[in-house]
Amino acid sequence: MKLVFFWIYVVLFSIKEVVNAGSFFKRSKLLSPVIFVPGDGGSQLEAKLNKSSSLLYCAKKSDWYSLWLNLELLVIPPVYCWVENVKLYYDEITRTTHNTPGVDIRVPGWGDPEVVEWIDPTHNKAGAYFKDIANVLVDLGYERKKNIHGAPYDFRKGPSEHRQFFIDLKKLVEDSYERNSKSPVTFISHSMGSPMTLVFLHQQTTEWRKKIRKATNKFSRSMGG
Repeated sequence: MKLVFFWIYVVLFSIKEVVNAGSFFKRSKLLSPVIFVPGDGGSQLEAKLNKSSSLLYCAKKSDWYSLWLNLELLVIPPVYCWVENVKLYYDEITRTTHNTPGVDIRVPGWGDPEVVEWIDPTHNKAGAYFKDIANVLVDLGYERKKNIHGAPYDFRKGPSEHRQFFIDLKKLVEDSYERNSKSPVTFISHSMGSPMTLVFLHQQTTEWRKKIRKATNKFSRSMGG
């Protein structure tokens, strides 16, 4: 993981030098909006419980709480409750998945880079993810929620179950493009985020891709993404 982010730093440092060297351009026009697409385990998850039964020491009901990444749940015995709540069931007939009955799970913070900069919402250093990359971009003149965005998703599920994610991602990309003087968008993806980005781009027309996408930077991509 450290090696991956070392090379990310190399790429971003090179971009910074190009920006500094190109002083005859207006800097604002050089800033391509950036969207982070995280990998497997790279998005926060929240859960709400309303179960009729559970393990003896596990809660049956709760308001929304942090399910991932929540280090307090990953020790014995709470981890057994965590497994019960985070797991998916696969339906061989519909070829879709569903949560444990009585468990609702959502992905918070759509569009906010903070939720992929930190997988752990308490900002425990073990949960740092895109944080350092975002900080480098800010040093280059970027602003969070203006031209740096996050595209989190439920990483437990495959692309076939993420129709709404792709709809929301297209809107986020187009909104970023319009709000930043029609500057083409750059995707920075990691691991499973790379095939997710690839599937998304394949859903768009060639004209759309040429107009709105500037670059796709993939790090440690999985499954040839």
